[in-house]
Amino acid sequence: MPLTPKLNKYITASPTVITADFKDLASGVGIKVLDAGDVKDGSLLTDFSFWGFDGQTEAADTTPIDIDFDTSVFTNSLFIGGKAVVDFTATGWRYANGEASSTWTISATVRIWDGTTETDLASDSHDLTSSATVANQGTNKLISFQLDIPKTNIKKGSLIRLTIQASAAGTNRKVRVFHDPKDRTKVMYNASGTLDTVTTKCRLFLPIIVN
Repeated sequence: MPLTPKLNKYITASPTVITADFKDLASGVGIKVLDAGDVKDGSLLTDFSFWGFDGQTEAADTTPIDIDFDTSVFTNSLFIGGKAVVDFTATGWRYANGEASSTWTISATVRIWDGTTETDLASDSHDLTSSATVANQGTNKLISFQLDIPKTNIKKGSLIRLTIQASAAGTNRKVRVFHDPKDRTKVMYNASGTLDTVTTKCRLFLPIIVN
C-alpha cells in the first residue's frame, strides 16, 4: 500500500575519498605522492601529472631562492601526520673565477596556509658546499629530507604548502633548484668542470591518515 503522504527522494553527494599511493610498512600510515612544478602564473603541488612550465629556479650572486608550491584549496578536511620525505636536486657553481669556496643553505618546509595565516609543520636544511675557485665548476646534490609532521587537521578552505629555499653564496656564483614534474634530465657543472646528468623531479611524500 503506498505511503501517504508520498516520500520525497533526496540524493546526497558522497564525500571526496582520498586514497594513499603507498602505505608505510612500520606505521601503517598512508603516503600520498605530490609533485612540485611551475605553471605560467605560479607553482603547484599536486598528485596529477602535468608538463611543467620551466622545471627549475635559478638565482645569482646575493639573491636567494624562495619558492612556494601549493596544493589546491581543500574542499574537505584531511588529517595528516607521520614521517614525510622531500626529494629534489640542487646545484651551485661559479660563473666567474674567484678565491673563496662557496656554501648555499638549502631547506624544505611543509606548511599550512588557511588564507590568512601560514603555519610551519616541519623543516630541515642542508649546506651545499663547493671548493671551486674556477668558472664553470661547482657541485650537484640530490637532497632528501625526512620531516616529522605532527598530526594535523587540514581544514576545509586551507592548503598544503611546500617551500623550497636556497641562500645566496655571494658574487660570481649561482644556485639552482630543480622541480620538473616530468623529471627531464639536465647537465650541470661538477667540481672537475665536466658535466653531470642530474635528476630534476621535486616530490613530497606526504603521510595521510585515512580512516
